Order: sequence, then C-alpha cells, then structure tokens
Amino acid sequence: MNIILITIGKCRDKAIISLADEYIKRLKAYGKTTLIELPHATGRPGDIKNKEAESILNKIPSDSLVIALDERGKKFGTSALADFLQTKKDQGTRALTLIIGGAEGLDEKIRQKADLTLSFSDFTFPHMLMRPLILEQLYRCFSYSAGHPYHREG
Repeated sequence: MNIILITIGKCRDKAIISLADEYIKRLKAYGKTTLIELPHATGRPGDIKNKEAESILNKIPSDSLVIALDERGKKFGTSALADFLQTKKDQGTRALTLIIGGAEGLDEKIRQKADLTLSFSDFTFPHMLMRPLILEQLYRCFSYSAGHPYHREG
C-alpha cells in the first residue's frame, strides 16, 4: 500500500526530520511513502483553515483511503488499526493518505473528506511531532500484519 503523508508547514527540527525519515525508510518494505509539506496559510484563523484545506484537498489522490488526524477522531489500539488497514488493503485499497493539519487544526471539509478521523489521544500534540508518531505507528501496524515481531502487546 502506498502512503502519502500530507502536512502543513515545513519541519525545521532536525531530530523530528531524522526520526520521520527513519520510519519512511522502514516503510519502504510495505510500499512507497511520500511526505508532502504544504505551506502555512496566513490570515484570520477561519480563513487559514479554509486555505489550508483547499491546498490539502488538491493533493489527495482520488482513489486513496483518507485518514485525517484530529483530536476529535476515533481512537484505535495498534492491533485494531492494523486490522482496519489490512481489511482495506484486502478490499483493494492501494493508496493511503494521512493528513496532519497546521496549528489551527483541520477545516471541517477535511473531516468530511476523510474515510476515518483518527485521534492518537486526548492529549494535544505539536503538529510537527505527529509526523514521526504516525509514521512509526504505520510501520508498527504493517509489521504486525506481516507477522513481524516489532509490535508487542501486553
């Protein structure tokens, strides 16, 4: 399954970039992984979210399963998310697009476009830090589905 991670803003933190790059490299075993960094919009908060949503929507392939990361989304354990992704893959899904919004969050248009809105926690995380977190979790899910011992429960 090919993976596209769409984010708002260019990460400048070398530690975050390095960690994200490590998981992008590991994910190659399961499909091509592409990171798309879109620029922050400017203006009033509502306008920012709308402008960012338009730029995100223009980058989503039409045949992709879309997952938006949002604090109001559904929570999954690793094995449940792995099972969900494997089911989608078995049903013929060939591309997965994940969306991380900017500091203002996601516009409602993105949540409506998403096949799944996913929350990592009730905590609020910096949007730049979510890059390596979601990439690691995807690697863990695909490894789990492949029977690799990377994931341990209990």
